[in-house]
Amino acid sequence: MSLFDSYVPEEAGPRITAGDHRVKIVKAEYKASSTGKDMIAIEFVTKEGARLFMNVCEGEYFNKIMTNFYDGFGIPRGDQSMNRWIGRTGTAHVALGKPRNDGRQFMEVKYLLTPQEGTQTPSQASGYQVPRQNAPQARQNAPKPAYSPQQQAQINQAANAGFDDGFEDDVF
Repeated sequence: MSLFDSYVPEEAGPRITAGDHRVKIVKAEYKASSTGKDMIAIEFVTKEGARLFMNVCEGEYFNKIMTNFYDGFGIPRGDQSMNRWIGRTGTAHVALGKPRNDGRQFMEVKYLLTPQEGTQTPSQASGYQVPRQNAPQARQNAPKPAYSPQQQAQINQAANAGFDDGFEDDVF
């Protein structure tokens, strides 16, 4: 048997460029970092199908990064139920990361954009909204980020428009 007997042509996945990209959370889990610190590993996918990763480690910047994450994805601040994060959409700024020990460099999520930074909320940009009838009581009572009356009107309009965020896995 030859090594090439099972060869099937396969194209490389989509390439991503530096800049701001709409992303959807597809996976989130607790892990340990290479230094043994607790961290949250989050996997995103772009509309083009490119996969991106972000690790949030315990430490000095954890609270700031997580607050940015919650606000940017329209998740109630402090919500630790990662299964409710799956499917949420937001905007990530992507750039070339630092070279690794082997010299390779990869595109990585540098930071997440929030409505206060001039981006649209997930609801405004995509129409994605968690169904209100399934939202737990804690989510309804969670503190909300401050929006202008115009932004709040757009959020409310998008919430009544449905879930279609442009990804193929939408379930209606």
